Amino acid sequence: MSAEHTSEAPFTQFLQHLFETGDAVLHDSLLPVSETDWHTASALLREVYEGEVWHFPGEAPAFQEAAANWAALYFYRAAQLTLLRQVEEADVLRLLSPFSGEVTAEAHFSVDLTLRHLPRLHQLAAGLSPGDVLVKCIHETALQWPLSGAGIAAVEIPDPGSMTQHHGLLTFYADRLIAHRDKQRAAHPALHQYIKAALGDYALQLWPELDTDILQPPLASHNEHTA
Repeated sequence: MSAEHTSEAPFTQFLQHLFETGDAVLHDSLLPVSETDWHTASALLREVYEGEVWHFPGEAPAFQEAAANWAALYFYRAAQLTLLRQVEEADVLRLLSPFSGEVTAEAHFSVDLTLRHLPRLHQLAAGLSPGDVLVKCIHETALQWPLSGAGIAAVEIPDPGSMTQHHGLLTFYADRLIAHRDKQRAAHPALHQYIKAALGDYALQLWPELDTDILQPPLASHNEHTA
């Protein structure tokens, strides 16, 4: 990450650079995002979503603007706070407030446009100050949005929640877990069939560390009948 001192649209510039390079160029100020900058950034997020759906396995969840906008601003502020270490804890919590809307399959996919970069930011923030409130906030966000949090260790297995309502999203999630070699999230029973399908006959070659019980076929159910 790098910091810049002047920009007419720092939020949009941040997102453009993030989407194009995977890196962050930051404005070193926590001033509110201007209305013009906000609308331009929101339009950019929809454009990025429309590009993402071409690579989605099946019909993609619909774009959820409120969730996408929240996630983009959250990640922008979290990235700034990684550099601006002097910010008070109360201000960090205010700037990184959780999403207040309904957490749907559409929301999971929409926030992931930017929050998929959360693991790398978490690694950076934890390396600088592992006990910092910023790191705790990122941990909590990774639990709420397990698709985007793949690769970030958790105390308990994150629940895929409303993602289970969308089979294509679970396939997308399984591919993400394989890419991150995230055994913890892969252990959730709702993901087993999707991980097995994605790995196919090459599970031992593609992910040799994966627990073998995840790859076993489900036990057949038996119905007892009485005369």
